[in-house]
Amino acid sequence: MTISEKIKLVEERLKFINQLTDLKENFRGNDKAISGKEPRNWQHPYEHFSALRFYLLITCFDILGQSNDWQDYGSWLQSKNKANERNKVISKHQKRESNDFLISVNKDYNEIYGVKKSFLKFIREVITDKNRTKLFDSIKGTKKLTDDIYNDDGTVTVSTARRIELTQNQKEDFLFKIRNSFTHKGVSIGDKAGGIFDNEKPLKFGIEEPVWMFHSIHYQKIKGDTIIFSIRRWYHSFLSKL
Repeated sequence: MTISEKIKLVEERLKFINQLTDLKENFRGNDKAISGKEPRNWQHPYEHFSALRFYLLITCFDILGQSNDWQDYGSWLQSKNKANERNKVISKHQKRESNDFLISVNKDYNEIYGVKKSFLKFIREVITDKNRTKLFDSIKGTKKLTDDIYNDDGTVTVSTARRIELTQNQKEDFLFKIRNSFTHKGVSIGDKAGGIFDNEKPLKFGIEEPVWMFHSIHYQKIKGDTIIFSIRRWYHSFLSKL
C-alpha cells in the first residue's frame, strides 16, 4: 500500500469519526446512567461510544506506521517476493523442535511486520517530536492509595490516590491496550463520565484561558499497584497528530 493510499484511508476514517461525533448527544444524559451495587460502581453507554471513537483513531496509528510492503503472515509464508527474507528466518530456526520452530518463525515475522511494530513506529518515527510530546502529555497516571470506605451512617469516604510519572513505555502500552482490548476482548476503554459531563470541552473560569481537565478512563494492576490512567483533550489532540 502506498503512502497516498494510506493517507486516503485515514482521511476517510477521520471523516467517519467526525460523523460519529455529531451523534454524541444521542448517547449522553443522566437518565442513561446505570447504578451499580456500590455508589461509585456505575455504568453509562457513553463509555462504549467513546471507546469506539478512540479505537478508530488509534488504529490509524497502525495504518500510518505500517511498512509499504506489509503482508499478513499467511501471505508472507507463500510470497515469492519475500522468499529470501522468509528463508533467512526459517534457516535461523530449522534445527528447533517443530513447536518451537513454528513459534520462533512467527515471532520473527512479528518483529518485521507485527501490528505492534507498526503501531510503535508511528509514535516513535512518523509523528513529529512536538506531536509526540503532546500525545504523551495528554496521558496522566495516578496510583490508588486507598479504596472507598462505606460507613455505617451511609456516607462514603472516597478513595485516595497520588500522581505518578508514567514512563514512555507505559503510555505506549496503555494506547496499545485500548486497541487490543476492543479488538480481541470486546472490552471498551472509554470515558463513561463523558455521558454526564461534556469532557470534550474545556472549563471556562471568567476571563482566564479555558482549562482542559484530565478524566480517568482505565484502572490497571501493575506490579500489585492499581494505576489509574487519565486523559485530556484526546479527540481534538488525536486529529492534529494523524
